[in-house]
Amino acid sequence: MHLIEFVGDVGSGKSTQARWLAETLGASWRHISSGQLLRARANAEEAAALEAGDMTPDEVILPLMFAELMHAKVNGLNLILDGFPRNMLQYQEFKAAGWQLTAVVELLVAKEESRRRQLGRGRPGDTEENWQIRHDFYMTETQSMLRAMVADGATHIKVNGNNSPEQTREAVLRAWEESLK
Repeated sequence: MHLIEFVGDVGSGKSTQARWLAETLGASWRHISSGQLLRARANAEEAAALEAGDMTPDEVILPLMFAELMHAKVNGLNLILDGFPRNMLQYQEFKAAGWQLTAVVELLVAKEESRRRQLGRGRPGDTEENWQIRHDFYMTETQSMLRAMVADGATHIKVNGNNSPEQTREAVLRAWEESLK
């Protein structure tokens, strides 16, 4: 079982590119977005928190994602993860449960481009304050976790995410193919 995670700053295109790569790689691959899973199962209070841009507590996301991982393993699927693990605690729990990442695709996007994209989406939680919180989280927590993932043996694939989605797709595929050599 291959496990690939997409990481990147707010608005880097993680979900778009992860979904596209899973579709491109074929039937044995599945894209799992923690955000989509949460929105699909959220009660009214959780839905309001998601709309406001709040981050989901670890005690909520861990069981949900572990169930998805087990389902994929039982069904012989490879997974492209988007939004999980998101912090060191989640990554440590992921490792403790016996999971190992094959690769991490990091979409690199300039700070101002990240800000412009999030604030331009028009969702209720896409505020300057929420962007700053998420950007700071990415620069500290996610970057620290990324270093640990690479130290643990995951292939680190860096892709320029500043371009159009189509150009980024081409770059993701080229980088993916290069990493397999």
